[in-house]
Amino acid sequence: MKIIVMTLPQAGMDDEPARINEMLESGEIDRVHIRKPGIHADEMRHIISGIPASLHHRLTLHSHPELLKEFPGIGWHFSATRPDAECAGLHSRSCHSTAEAMEWAQICDYVTLSPVFDSISKPGYRSALFNPVEEFLCTQAGTVVALGGVAPRLLPRLKERGYKGAAMLGYAWNTELKLLLEELKCYNS
Repeated sequence: MKIIVMTLPQAGMDDEPARINEMLESGEIDRVHIRKPGIHADEMRHIISGIPASLHHRLTLHSHPELLKEFPGIGWHFSATRPDAECAGLHSRSCHSTAEAMEWAQICDYVTLSPVFDSISKPGYRSALFNPVEEFLCTQAGTVVALGGVAPRLLPRLKERGYKGAAMLGYAWNTELKLLLEELKCYNS
């Protein structure tokens, strides 16, 4: 099962590049999405520059497509509010309905579907309670990654529901990294 971590949206975490490096080098986390709404391109460049070039192909940007030429191999996350960007890396998209996920799964390397569970990082952001039949069909349509309230202990349940991956935000940043990696090793084997 593909494991993705989304960065916290706020800027200014001094140890963020080091934590991203450790996550990716652990072998337990496949990809990190750098999602920083409102961040300046220079701040984004600083984060990427703190990560070895050998790991750039395992990163995805949510903003500043101009950096894709500067850092080839980084993936791009499509949005309805941003123009599409050309990149040599993987393409992804956030989806909030099974119909949307089925459509975009044919275009992108993978899509996230959320919220699958009640959000950890956004209090009050409740599970969408997807129709089980539609959810199953959706997860068979392509690489669909569960997002929203995901923690390592839920990985077996997500596998049973047909998801090809899981994306974490709140749990990944609110948990000591060593514990997170141990849990991933335990539940994703």
